[in-house]
Amino acid sequence: MSTAPKPPAVNTTGPPTPASSTTSSPTATKQSTNSFDHQSNPMANLQEVVALMAKAKDSEKALRRMLATLETGGHDLASAGKAIQTAEKIETLRTLLTNKRTECIAAIDALEADLRFKVNAALKERLRHHVCKEIQGSVQSKINQKVREKLLVHIPPTIRDQTGTHKKRMSEIQMHLHNSEARRINATLSPDQPLKPLLRLPSSNAEAATPSDHFPATVNDCLKLKDDALKSLVREYGLRDLSPVREEKINKLLDFIGVPFQCMKIVPESGSSSPAGSKQPRMFLLDKPRSKFV
Repeated sequence: MSTAPKPPAVNTTGPPTPASSTTSSPTATKQSTNSFDHQSNPMANLQEVVALMAKAKDSEKALRRMLATLETGGHDLASAGKAIQTAEKIETLRTLLTNKRTECIAAIDALEADLRFKVNAALKERLRHHVCKEIQGSVQSKINQKVREKLLVHIPPTIRDQTGTHKKRMSEIQMHLHNSEARRINATLSPDQPLKPLLRLPSSNAEAATPSDHFPATVNDCLKLKDDALKSLVREYGLRDLSPVREEKINKLLDFIGVPFQCMKIVPESGSSSPAGSKQPRMFLLDKPRSKFV
């Protein structure tokens, strides 16, 4: 069974409450009422204490969240500071590279302008030299043509014929001088040393004497001449071809060149023990006294 609440104790020892105290303010009345309720209801006090403890825990959690947020913000601020420093360094480097690029572009432009000037100057000089050379050649050709035309008009045909004859004789004299010197040099050479070519009489269209295309390089090459080349040499140099024998033609050519050798064909004996390939006639060079030139 529950016990009924006791009535409030009456203060019998104190002085009587004045009449003016009965007309107190509503706030005082409410506070006194709440105090009375709290004193009269312990469960309400316990609920308030529990509510206050719950509010304190919520406040603690809020403070913890705020501290965590502040700590994270501090780390973010530190990272942001490093990022700002990095951005400043990047910007400084970008400015430096931009300045360097501007300097390089200016240097390249100056170098390009200098090269363009030098190339243009060299090209102008080369073109000027080429044009002057072409003009000089063209003018010289026209002058020569005009001179020939005037000479044909003013010089009689007999004098022109005499001039051609003199030119031909001078060419022959120069050819004979050259051939004499070539024979003198060839007379001192060995069979494997290069020969000095002899000149042949110029043709009707040629102005100067030239050596034959079939002229042998050495004395040994004379033995290797083919029949067509040998006949061409005899004909071009005006040698008398009286014998159909090959070695005689070669000896005539050797005498004309001026070498102190003569060619001899040796046929191996039929009874010798030489191989079948070595029984063919072979040409050999022999020393001979220096003979007169043909």
